[in-house]
Amino acid sequence: MGPARWVGPGHLRATLYREWDENRINTQATWYYFRLEGVRGLPLTLELTGLADRYEGRPSHSIAERDKPCVSSDGVRWERLLSAQFDRERAVLTLRLTPETDTLWVAHLEPYTGEHLDRLAADHAGSPYLRRESAGRSVAGRDIPLWSVTDPEAPEGGKRVVWLMARQHAWETHTSYCLD
Repeated sequence: MGPARWVGPGHLRATLYREWDENRINTQATWYYFRLEGVRGLPLTLELTGLADRYEGRPSHSIAERDKPCVSSDGVRWERLLSAQFDRERAVLTLRLTPETDTLWVAHLEPYTGEHLDRLAADHAGSPYLRRESAGRSVAGRDIPLWSVTDPEAPEGGKRVVWLMARQHAWETHTSYCLD
């Protein structure tokens, strides 16, 4: 999430980070995921701004009326906040709610975090069929994981190959759950 500030009691305004293509022509605010603390019983208005995108040089909205964010009190169980409203003219998504717990997680989609991936790796750490490597580094310098599931005893030349891809785009978390 980009810059955020309290503009009144229980009223937070946050600008979402933007993603650009290589020419900075197409811009999108396609993903957000954040946590608020100490909010039990506090009527909240959360305004997510910066949603006026450009695609192929034309105005666009990557987050729009149909998009309802997910909220969680524990970061594990998520539900859609159907009351969220998108103002197309201002390109603002507004959430109004009163949390029943001190912690509130908010996300565009239920996130599949690095912790999820670490847990999956730990669950299969002893398997002789899992080979973990790095396919390279991201622009931010993070490892790009490449996992192979194979029989190490079978000759390489006779194996059939199926590629499965997940975790490519932040807003496509459900591919990670499917692959998991």
